[in-house]
Amino acid sequence: MSMLFQSALGLAAAYLRHVPIKQGRWRLISHFLPRLRADGAKLGEKIVRTRYGFLFQADLGDWLGQYVYLTGCYEPPTARVIAELLKPGDTFIDVGANSGFFTLLASRRVGPGGRILAFEPVPSMRGQLQANLSLNAATNVVVYDVALSNTAGERLFHEGPPGHKGLSSLRSLDNVTTTFPVKTLPLDELVTASDTVALIKIDVEGAEQLVIDGMRRLIEQQKPSIVVEVTDNYLAAFGHNAVALCHSLCNAGYQMYRIEEKGLIRMEPEAAGTISQYNALFSCASFHSNLR
Repeated sequence: MSMLFQSALGLAAAYLRHVPIKQGRWRLISHFLPRLRADGAKLGEKIVRTRYGFLFQADLGDWLGQYVYLTGCYEPPTARVIAELLKPGDTFIDVGANSGFFTLLASRRVGPGGRILAFEPVPSMRGQLQANLSLNAATNVVVYDVALSNTAGERLFHEGPPGHKGLSSLRSLDNVTTTFPVKTLPLDELVTASDTVALIKIDVEGAEQLVIDGMRRLIEQQKPSIVVEVTDNYLAAFGHNAVALCHSLCNAGYQMYRIEEKGLIRMEPEAAGTISQYNALFSCASFHSNLR
Protein backbone atom coordinates (compact mmCIF):
# COMPACT_ATOMS: atom_id res chain seq x y z
CA MET A 1 0.00 0.00 0.00
CA SER A 2 1.67 3.21 -1.19
CA MET A 3 2.09 6.27 1.00
CA LEU A 4 -0.08 8.19 -1.46
CA PHE A 5 -2.92 5.70 -1.08
CA GLN A 6 -2.53 5.69 2.70
CA SER A 7 -2.87 9.48 2.70
CA ALA A 8 -5.95 9.30 0.47
CA LEU A 9 -7.41 6.57 2.70
CA GLY A 10 -6.85 8.69 5.80
CA LEU A 11 -8.55 11.70 4.24
CA ALA A 12 -11.50 9.62 3.01
CA ALA A 13 -11.90 7.98 6.43
CA ALA A 14 -11.80 11.34 8.23
CA TYR A 15 -14.51 12.64 5.88
CA LEU A 16 -16.73 9.55 6.21
CA ARG A 17 -16.44 9.47 10.00
CA HIS A 18 -17.29 13.11 10.62
CA VAL A 19 -19.25 14.68 7.77
CA PRO A 20 -23.04 14.23 8.18
CA ILE A 21 -23.81 14.34 4.44
CA LYS A 22 -25.02 10.91 3.26
CA GLN A 23 -25.08 11.49 -0.49
CA GLY A 24 -22.18 9.84 -2.28
CA ARG A 25 -20.79 8.06 0.80
CA TRP A 26 -21.19 4.68 -0.85
CA ARG A 27 -18.83 5.71 -3.67
CA LEU A 28 -16.01 6.42 -1.25
CA ILE A 29 -16.73 3.29 0.76
CA SER A 30 -16.87 1.05 -2.32
CA HIS A 31 -13.57 2.50 -3.55
CA PHE A 32 -11.53 2.28 -0.35
CA LEU A 33 -13.02 -0.68 1.57
CA PRO A 34 -11.86 -3.47 -0.80
CA ARG A 35 -8.27 -2.22 -0.63
CA LEU A 36 -8.52 -1.95 3.14
CA ARG A 37 -9.85 -5.51 3.26
CA ALA A 38 -6.83 -6.69 1.25
CA ASP A 39 -4.02 -4.71 2.88
CA GLY A 40 -5.37 -3.33 6.16
CA ALA A 41 -3.37 -5.75 8.32
CA LYS A 42 -0.21 -3.86 7.31
CA LEU A 43 -1.54 -0.71 8.97
CA GLY A 44 -1.92 -2.10 12.48
CA GLU A 45 -4.39 -0.36 14.80
CA LYS A 46 -5.81 3.16 14.78
CA ILE A 47 -7.80 4.93 17.49
CA VAL A 48 -10.74 6.79 15.94
CA ARG A 49 -13.75 8.70 17.18
CA THR A 50 -16.93 7.06 15.95
CA ARG A 51 -20.02 8.79 14.62
CA TYR A 52 -21.61 8.16 18.03
CA GLY A 53 -18.86 10.01 19.88
CA PHE A 54 -16.98 7.22 21.62
CA LEU A 55 -13.38 6.24 20.89
CA PHE A 56 -12.62 2.94 19.20
CA GLN A 57 -9.30 1.15 18.76
CA ALA A 58 -9.78 -0.28 15.29
CA ASP A 59 -7.72 -3.28 14.23
CA LEU A 60 -7.20 -2.60 10.52
CA GLY A 61 -6.55 -6.28 9.93
CA ASP A 62 -10.05 -7.16 11.10
CA TRP A 63 -13.35 -6.98 9.21
CA LEU A 64 -15.19 -4.95 11.85
CA GLY A 65 -12.25 -2.69 12.66
CA GLN A 66 -11.77 -1.84 9.00
CA TYR A 67 -15.35 -0.67 8.61
CA VAL A 68 -15.32 1.36 11.83
CA TYR A 69 -12.04 3.03 10.85
CA LEU A 70 -13.32 3.95 7.41
CA THR A 71 -16.88 5.02 8.27
CA GLY A 72 -17.02 5.66 12.03
CA CYS A 73 -19.81 3.12 12.40
CA TYR A 74 -20.64 -0.57 12.01
CA GLU A 75 -23.87 -1.91 10.53
CA PRO A 76 -25.39 1.60 10.57
CA PRO A 77 -29.08 0.57 10.40
CA THR A 78 -28.65 -1.74 13.41
CA ALA A 79 -26.61 0.86 15.26
CA ARG A 80 -29.45 3.35 14.76
CA VAL A 81 -32.02 0.90 16.13
CA ILE A 82 -29.92 0.23 19.24
CA ALA A 83 -29.28 3.94 19.79
CA GLU A 84 -32.96 4.83 19.42
CA LEU A 85 -34.33 2.06 21.64
CA LEU A 86 -32.03 2.58 24.61
CA LYS A 87 -32.48 5.33 27.18
CA PRO A 88 -30.62 6.35 30.36
CA GLY A 89 -30.84 3.73 33.10
CA ASP A 90 -31.61 0.78 30.81
CA THR A 91 -29.93 -2.62 30.86
CA PHE A 92 -28.56 -3.85 27.51
CA ILE A 93 -27.23 -7.34 26.83
CA ASP A 94 -24.70 -7.84 24.02
CA VAL A 95 -24.41 -11.52 23.09
CA GLY A 96 -21.42 -11.87 20.81
CA ALA A 97 -19.84 -8.52 21.70
CA ASN A 98 -16.78 -8.87 19.44
CA SER A 99 -14.45 -5.88 19.97
CA GLY A 100 -17.23 -3.83 21.48
CA PHE A 101 -18.77 -1.41 18.99
CA PHE A 102 -22.36 -2.04 20.06
CA THR A 103 -21.36 -2.46 23.71
CA LEU A 104 -19.77 1.00 23.70
CA LEU A 105 -22.69 2.54 21.82
CA ALA A 106 -25.07 1.12 24.42
CA SER A 107 -22.80 2.18 27.29
CA ARG A 108 -23.08 5.82 26.21
CA ARG A 109 -26.83 5.61 25.67
CA VAL A 110 -27.73 4.07 29.04
CA GLY A 111 -25.31 6.26 31.00
CA PRO A 112 -23.88 5.71 34.48
CA GLY A 113 -27.26 4.61 35.81
CA GLY A 114 -27.54 1.85 33.21
CA ARG A 115 -25.90 -1.54 32.91
CA ILE A 116 -24.37 -3.56 30.06
CA LEU A 117 -23.74 -7.31 30.08
CA ALA A 118 -21.29 -8.18 27.29
CA PHE A 119 -20.56 -11.80 26.31
CA GLU A 120 -17.45 -12.62 24.28
CA PRO A 121 -15.80 -16.07 24.56
CA VAL A 122 -12.87 -15.48 22.14
CA PRO A 123 -9.87 -14.30 24.22
CA SER A 124 -8.34 -12.06 21.53
CA MET A 125 -11.62 -10.29 20.80
CA ARG A 126 -12.41 -10.02 24.49
CA GLY A 127 -9.03 -8.34 24.96
CA GLN A 128 -9.92 -5.80 22.27
CA LEU A 129 -13.31 -5.27 23.92
CA GLN A 130 -11.73 -4.61 27.29
CA ALA A 131 -9.15 -2.27 25.74
CA ASN A 132 -11.96 -0.26 24.14
CA LEU A 133 -13.85 -0.11 27.43
CA SER A 134 -10.72 1.23 29.14
CA LEU A 135 -10.18 3.73 26.34
CA ASN A 136 -13.63 5.19 27.07
CA ALA A 137 -13.51 4.77 30.87
CA ALA A 138 -16.72 2.74 30.56
CA THR A 139 -17.59 1.56 34.06
CA ASN A 140 -21.15 0.35 33.43
CA VAL A 141 -20.13 -2.80 31.50
CA VAL A 142 -19.63 -6.33 32.87
CA VAL A 143 -17.74 -8.64 30.49
CA TYR A 144 -18.31 -12.39 30.54
CA ASP A 145 -16.06 -15.01 28.93
CA VAL A 146 -18.87 -17.56 28.61
CA ALA A 147 -20.89 -18.60 25.56
CA LEU A 148 -24.60 -18.19 26.18
CA SER A 149 -26.60 -21.27 25.27
CA ASN A 150 -29.65 -23.27 26.38
CA THR A 151 -27.84 -25.32 29.04
CA ALA A 152 -25.04 -24.96 31.57
CA GLY A 153 -21.95 -26.96 30.75
CA GLU A 154 -18.91 -26.89 28.49
CA ARG A 155 -18.62 -27.01 24.70
CA LEU A 156 -15.92 -26.60 22.08
CA PHE A 157 -15.71 -23.12 20.58
CA HIS A 158 -14.29 -22.49 17.10
CA GLU A 159 -12.28 -19.31 16.52
CA GLY A 160 -12.69 -17.72 13.12
CA PRO A 161 -9.88 -16.83 10.72
CA PRO A 162 -7.51 -13.90 11.17
CA GLY A 163 -9.16 -10.88 9.63
CA HIS A 164 -12.68 -12.06 10.42
CA LYS A 165 -12.79 -13.46 13.94
CA GLY A 166 -16.39 -12.27 14.16
CA LEU A 167 -17.22 -15.57 12.44
CA SER A 168 -16.19 -17.46 15.61
CA SER A 169 -18.93 -19.79 16.79
CA LEU A 170 -20.03 -22.89 18.65
CA ARG A 171 -20.64 -24.41 15.20
CA SER A 172 -17.82 -26.07 13.29
CA LEU A 173 -16.00 -23.84 10.80
CA ASP A 174 -14.15 -24.71 7.59
CA ASN A 175 -11.52 -22.00 8.16
CA VAL A 176 -11.12 -22.35 11.92
CA THR A 177 -8.02 -20.83 13.55
CA THR A 178 -8.20 -22.78 16.79
CA THR A 179 -10.69 -24.68 18.92
CA PHE A 180 -10.95 -24.39 22.69
CA PRO A 181 -13.41 -25.32 25.46
CA VAL A 182 -15.78 -22.66 26.77
CA LYS A 183 -18.24 -22.59 29.62
CA THR A 184 -21.87 -22.32 28.52
CA LEU A 185 -24.73 -20.84 30.53
CA PRO A 186 -28.36 -19.90 29.90
CA LEU A 187 -28.99 -16.16 30.21
CA ASP A 188 -31.81 -16.94 32.63
CA GLU A 189 -29.17 -18.03 35.17
CA LEU A 190 -27.34 -14.70 35.00
CA VAL A 191 -30.03 -12.02 34.87
CA THR A 192 -31.16 -10.97 38.33
CA ALA A 193 -34.59 -9.83 39.44
CA SER A 194 -33.26 -6.28 39.73
CA ASP A 195 -32.24 -6.14 36.06
CA THR A 196 -34.82 -4.44 33.88
CA VAL A 197 -33.62 -5.51 30.45
CA ALA A 198 -34.64 -3.14 27.67
CA LEU A 199 -32.78 -4.64 24.71
CA ILE A 200 -30.75 -7.72 23.79
CA LYS A 201 -28.51 -8.05 20.72
CA ILE A 202 -27.69 -11.62 19.63
CA ASP A 203 -25.06 -12.29 16.96
CA VAL A 204 -23.51 -15.69 17.56
CA GLU A 205 -23.06 -17.12 14.05
CA GLY A 206 -25.76 -19.79 14.11
CA ALA A 207 -26.27 -20.42 17.84
CA GLU A 208 -29.03 -17.79 18.13
CA GLN A 209 -31.79 -20.33 18.82
CA LEU A 210 -29.74 -21.84 21.65
CA VAL A 211 -29.38 -18.39 23.23
CA ILE A 212 -33.10 -17.67 22.88
CA ASP A 213 -34.03 -21.05 24.38
CA GLY A 214 -31.84 -20.18 27.37
CA MET A 215 -33.68 -16.93 28.07
CA ARG A 216 -37.30 -18.07 27.99
CA ARG A 217 -38.00 -16.90 31.53
CA LEU A 218 -36.62 -13.45 30.75
CA ILE A 219 -38.72 -13.26 27.59
CA GLU A 220 -41.87 -14.31 29.43
CA GLN A 221 -41.38 -11.95 32.37
CA GLN A 222 -39.90 -8.83 30.77
CA LYS A 223 -40.47 -8.97 26.98
CA PRO A 224 -37.26 -7.06 26.14
CA SER A 225 -36.76 -5.96 22.55
CA ILE A 226 -34.38 -8.33 20.76
CA VAL A 227 -32.08 -7.69 17.78
CA VAL A 228 -31.01 -10.97 16.14
CA GLU A 229 -28.76 -11.77 13.22
CA VAL A 230 -30.70 -14.34 11.19
CA THR A 231 -28.64 -16.65 8.94
CA ASP A 232 -30.56 -19.74 7.91
CA ASN A 233 -27.46 -21.60 6.72
CA TYR A 234 -25.62 -21.06 10.02
CA LEU A 235 -28.65 -22.05 12.10
CA ALA A 236 -28.82 -25.35 10.21
CA ALA A 237 -25.54 -26.45 11.82
CA PHE A 238 -27.52 -26.90 15.07
CA GLY A 239 -30.61 -28.40 13.43
CA HIS A 240 -32.45 -25.07 13.54
CA ASN A 241 -33.82 -22.77 10.86
CA ALA A 242 -34.79 -19.14 10.42
CA VAL A 243 -38.55 -19.74 10.16
CA ALA A 244 -38.70 -21.73 13.40
CA LEU A 245 -36.54 -19.18 15.25
CA CYS A 246 -38.70 -16.26 14.18
CA HIS A 247 -41.91 -18.17 14.90
CA SER A 248 -40.66 -18.96 18.41
CA LEU A 249 -40.37 -15.24 19.19
CA CYS A 250 -43.55 -14.18 17.42
CA ASN A 251 -45.47 -16.89 19.28
CA ALA A 252 -44.17 -15.28 22.50
CA GLY A 253 -45.95 -12.04 21.61
CA TYR A 254 -43.34 -10.24 19.48
CA GLN A 255 -43.69 -8.55 16.12
CA MET A 256 -40.86 -8.99 13.63
CA TYR A 257 -39.13 -6.24 11.63
CA ARG A 258 -36.27 -6.59 9.18
CA ILE A 259 -33.69 -3.86 9.81
CA GLU A 260 -32.86 -2.01 6.60
CA GLU A 261 -31.16 1.24 5.66
CA LYS A 262 -34.55 2.81 4.94
CA GLY A 263 -35.99 1.75 8.30
CA LEU A 264 -37.88 -1.14 9.86
CA ILE A 265 -39.71 -3.42 7.44
CA ARG A 266 -42.55 -5.47 8.93
CA MET A 267 -41.93 -9.14 8.25
CA GLU A 268 -43.83 -12.36 8.86
CA PRO A 269 -41.88 -15.32 10.26
CA GLU A 270 -42.93 -17.50 7.31
CA ALA A 271 -40.68 -15.32 5.11
CA ALA A 272 -37.70 -15.52 7.46
CA GLY A 273 -35.77 -17.98 5.29
CA THR A 274 -36.13 -16.11 2.00
CA ILE A 275 -33.09 -13.87 2.64
CA SER A 276 -29.72 -15.45 3.33
CA GLN A 277 -28.62 -13.11 6.15
CA TYR A 278 -30.09 -10.03 7.84
CA ASN A 279 -30.65 -8.41 11.21
CA ALA A 280 -34.16 -8.47 12.63
CA LEU A 281 -35.80 -6.59 15.48
CA PHE A 282 -38.39 -8.39 17.60
CA SER A 283 -40.47 -6.02 19.66
CA CYS A 284 -43.76 -6.02 21.52
CA ALA A 285 -44.33 -2.41 20.47
CA SER A 286 -46.39 -2.35 17.29
CA PHE A 287 -44.80 0.78 15.83
CA HIS A 288 -41.54 2.62 16.32
CA SER A 289 -42.25 6.01 14.74
CA ASN A 290 -38.65 7.17 15.24
CA LEU A 291 -37.33 4.21 13.28
CA ARG A 292 -39.74 4.10 10.32
